Amino acid sequence: MKIKKRMPLPVKENNCQTCNQPMSKTPDTLNLDCGGDCLSCMAWHGDPDAIDAVERLTGEKVDVCEHR
Repeated sequence: MKIKKRMPLPVKENNCQTCNQPMSKTPDTLNLDCGGDCLSCMAWHGDPDAIDAVERLTGEKVDVCEHR
């Protein structure tokens, strides 16, 4: 039996690599492009600068993802 190798789904260049949502170059937005991931995902994964920015923008505390 011959097995075909599946190609990964293409990721759009302007989408977040974590959540795949469209990213923006506009400052002070939660979907700001932070070099491949959006500001929200960067904060959710524990980046201190991103956490500060998201908390400032939303007025809410960020619930950081715990890797167990």
